[in-house]
Amino acid sequence: MTRKAFTLFELIIVVILIGIIYAVVLTNFQVKRDVKIMHLKNIRSSLMPFWKRGKRVDLVIYDHCKKAVILLNHEPQKAYHPKINLKEFQHLKRFEINADNELKEIAWTPYRIDDKLYPVCFSYTIFKNGSNSSYILQTEDETYAVVYPYFQDINITEDEEEAKKLYLHEDEKGAIIDTLQTE
Repeated sequence: MTRKAFTLFELIIVVILIGIIYAVVLTNFQVKRDVKIMHLKNIRSSLMPFWKRGKRVDLVIYDHCKKAVILLNHEPQKAYHPKINLKEFQHLKRFEINADNELKEIAWTPYRIDDKLYPVCFSYTIFKNGSNSSYILQTEDETYAVVYPYFQDINITEDEEEAKKLYLHEDEKGAIIDTLQTE
């Protein structure tokens, strides 16, 4: 008697072996991806593909603006290579607004990467809930970049007072007050 078909048991064994080989090969094979961040304004949109609810994404430019890394939940991602014009980030100053409505410069916190502490010249975070870092940056050419905390693009202005208003959303607050007063 000749056999013309495989038995169910033989098919199951073949499928299991293919699955094991597939799992072993693909887990060891990481696709390297270039992350293009051309300008300060597109940082959020460049990092959003890495963000998933419940995960934190950081872009850190460190070692005197010579290196950049993407971290997912504080772990460096060697498979992703940020392509950034590092010179644009060399002379940034980071500010917050104090109680007197004045800009107060805040130093970047050093970052530990591969068990070594590095000085940071720029850091941007998308937090687990989807919000992101919030501050005002002053560039080398005296323009101001307003980094909003929630889901908005970075806004660039040349005026310090305008940067403060944008950061504090005073235009929106004024519109709400005007609406309430007219009712």
